[in-house]
Parts: sequence; structure tokens; C-alpha cells
Amino acid sequence: MSHTKVIEQVIANMGMVVLLQRKPMDYVLLGTIPEFYLQIFSHNGKDASQRPWEFSKTFAYFMEDVEYFFNSSDLEPIQESDNNIQSNIWTETGYDGKEYTLFAIGEIQGENKVIIIRWLDSNFIKRIEILQAAKQELLKTNVNYLEIETLPRNVKKDAVFKSYTNAQLYALVHGLIHSHKVNKLFLSLLFVELVNLEEINERIGHYAGDITLLRIHTALQNQLREEDILIRYGSSTFAILTISPSATNTQLLADKLFAIVNSHYFKDMGEVKVAIGFSHFEESDNTQTFITKAEQHLTHMKEIGVVNLKGK
Repeated sequence: MSHTKVIEQVIANMGMVVLLQRKPMDYVLLGTIPEFYLQIFSHNGKDASQRPWEFSKTFAYFMEDVEYFFNSSDLEPIQESDNNIQSNIWTETGYDGKEYTLFAIGEIQGENKVIIIRWLDSNFIKRIEILQAAKQELLKTNVNYLEIETLPRNVKKDAVFKSYTNAQLYALVHGLIHSHKVNKLFLSLLFVELVNLEEINERIGHYAGDITLLRIHTALQNQLREEDILIRYGSSTFAILTISPSATNTQLLADKLFAIVNSHYFKDMGEVKVAIGFSHFEESDNTQTFITKAEQHLTHMKEIGVVNLKGK
């Protein structure tokens, strides 16, 4: 057996899969395919797919971050000091009915762009459960220990915008919900979307679209408080998590951000459309309903035409 075959077999035995990018959204599977991959990213447990994001909504969100990260590295080479990976962890149900906890990394290795998917076995999960139990005990004995204080140091950020990504949104929301319940704070989520990004890309070019997003990101970041959290949410949207003593503050913040983005300099980009939607956390909410309410409000604002037009 060749050295390459040995390495491929070892990787498969470790519960790992490697996808090599040939071009954007076009990947090839390398080496031996382990059983867990066939149980999740295949047709009826056979014929491993080279497009795993088509089998998982969570993986599809992760791919948006990875592809943007890979494409951005072509515009601006990654420096050694930069974060050169995107990652996510989640659970999928296989064709065999079993739950598989997966860890995926998008990484640039020299001239190659690869995605590594690993199945976290029961021993690894047990270690996680022990850490989670210890964390819960700490929360019970120290109400001042807030997720908002620990997550920003541990969660990976978008390599270009230096903000959190949609792959981490659920973890951040979960942490802030705990803070809200313990400290009786008012928690809000805002979505700010560049509505006509695709049109800008087609009219001027993708680089112009990226520059417009960077300008919006900078405008938002300059107006937020240190305790607010700015998140890169998908290809054309930013999310903002904020806590305050009152619900009125959220509407005021939305109006302020709308005005700031509207006044920002986009003359060289032509028409730029931005919409803002938001939601407030209520006691009956969970992480999913809280995020969904904000998404629905953003959709409603776009449907009724409440977007700002700048640069016409």
C-alpha cells in the first residue's frame, strides 16, 4: 500500500473527510470515505456526495461563511497573523437513525482551500458533557458569570470583517438569553441587509459589492457600544445583538443605524438599498423563535418597501 493510501485510510479511520476546492462551490472528495459521511451526505446511504451542503441546512450556512472566506482571500491574501480558518460544530441524523455530532473546518493550506469534516465520537462528546456540567455549576454559584463576557474571546470571527459569523449566531444568542433571564435585561436582535448586493455585483463587479459591505460594516461598528455584538450574517446581511434596560432603546438604535447608513458615502456605488428588521426577546421565546422573528420583520420591511436609497 502506498504512503498516500495509508494516510487516506488513517484519516478515514479517525472519522474525517477532506474536500478540496477546485473552484467556488466545486469540491472533490479525497481518499477513503468513512461510514458516517455516507450516513449523512449521500443518497440513501450510498454514493457519497461531493456537495454535502445540499443535505444539511446548517452545513449550507457554514458553506456561505467558508466560500466568502475563500473568495476574500483571493482579493486580500491571508497574513500569518490573521485567522485563516472558519469552523462550526453541529448534530445531524443519519440514515441509520443515529445522531452524529460533526465538526467542520474551512482552511487555506498554501495554495489549497480545503474543508475538513470530522465526526466527534462518544469519548469526545463525554468530555464536552463534563465541561458543560462544570460550566452549569459555575453559573449556579456565580450569577455574574455571563456568556456575553466569555463568548467574544472564544468564538471565531470573519477573517475580513473581524466580526462574528452566522455559524456562531445561535451560540451567542443562547448565551445572551441566559444573561437576559438572570439579570432581567432587555435583549434585542437587529438585521441590517444590503438589499441590492446582487445588482451591485452585476452592475459594477463583486469587488464593488465587497467594498460596499465593508463600508456598511464600518458605519455600523462605529455607532455600536462596546457591549453590542456585530455579526456577519450571510452574504448580504449583518446582525446586531444588543442588551439594554428598555425596549424603546432598540427602536431608537434601529432609527439611528438607518440614518447613519443612509448618510454614509456610497456615491461611487450608484444606488444602494439597505433594510433593517428587529425582534425583542420575550419569555415565551427560545433561540430559534427569537431569530425567526427578526428575520420575518426584515422580510416584512423589504416587502413594504421600507429601505433607504442612497447614491441615486
